[in-house]
Amino acid sequence: MTRSGAHLGALARLPVLAGLLAGAGCSSTSDLPPDVQTGAELYVSQSCALCHGADGRSAFWRPGPDLVPSLDAWTVDALAEYLADPAAWAARDPRLDDDGMPGFPQLSVDERERLARFVLSLGDAGGDA
Repeated sequence: MTRSGAHLGALARLPVLAGLLAGAGCSSTSDLPPDVQTGAELYVSQSCALCHGADGRSAFWRPGPDLVPSLDAWTVDALAEYLADPAAWAARDPRLDDDGMPGFPQLSVDERERLARFVLSLGDAGGDA
């Protein structure tokens, strides 16, 4: 990708990020702690919203489940570990289905922790959980 193409790709993601932040109850990126903001950016760049929706609440036409009702069952560390290999977690935790959730082993532990912090923050946005 050319340098200008990379900038266009980043610009194309800005409305999605803005929608995520609004869905998380934030009026701007400065409302989020830096690690949660980075997690929001990862949620966009890793295409999580395609399956789970911008606010983690999914919808009937999305293949991924609504994340918000089960957020209180997770810690940052556990969710970050799950994100590395969801199928392995599903094999040992009867509450989880091996439903095709992709793993993110290409992300560093720090990146998975930041993504987990953002996902867990979705439960703080209000609304029916």
